[in-house]
Amino acid sequence: MYKVAIVEDEWESYESLQKCLEEYTKEYGDVFNVVRFKNGMDFLDSYHPDYDIIFMDIDMPQMNGIQTAAHVRKTDSKVIIIFVTFFAKYAIRGYSVDAFDYVVKPLNYGAFKLKIQRAIERCKKTAAESILLPTVDGAIKLDVNEVDYIEIDGHNITIHTQGGPFKAYGTMREIEDALPQKQFCKCNRCYLVNLHSVTKVDKNAVYVGEDKLSISRPRRQEFLDALSEYVINDV
Repeated sequence: MYKVAIVEDEWESYESLQKCLEEYTKEYGDVFNVVRFKNGMDFLDSYHPDYDIIFMDIDMPQMNGIQTAAHVRKTDSKVIIIFVTFFAKYAIRGYSVDAFDYVVKPLNYGAFKLKIQRAIERCKKTAAESILLPTVDGAIKLDVNEVDYIEIDGHNITIHTQGGPFKAYGTMREIEDALPQKQFCKCNRCYLVNLHSVTKVDKNAVYVGEDKLSISRPRRQEFLDALSEYVINDV
């Protein structure tokens, strides 16, 4: 099942999108859990990065689709955004927020079908690459390779990513459960390292990007074994 948001202030356009999705389900069997929002502000007020696809009207009152999508991208770099518009030329602005595609009103099921097929293929690929991590500001969806390492100090957690750090509160176990185990390994009790990001290991340290993390003697061999296995399987 794919979770879909339709952010559309016009009832007829919403109904048209809903009917196209229902027709696609009848033809191909893919099921969609659809949630409708009447405008961008309502959508952002309750947004959680667990949607697979967002259909976003470009021309909406208060906050247009481009502005709404820009806010979404602050916490969700992976969700598929498909703009809905009367004029294809307006959809060009979607490149600024990494939009996947656009559909033109009034909808044509034949054209819609081709776009949703591509979107579903992207969903399958994204699901295998993405992780959902808790932060103090809510959950954030990231590509697993965007995370360099996790740092824990008591219940204070810092998620170090290529786009900058995020603060979280919890336990290392909770974070570990959200991550692919074979790709992450502790180099000491405070650091959980993404093996994909390791550039060098010496006697006392692990180098992750530009950061140098200490490696404890008891964990050194386990870490080196995990790194070797990851490198071999990733080739």
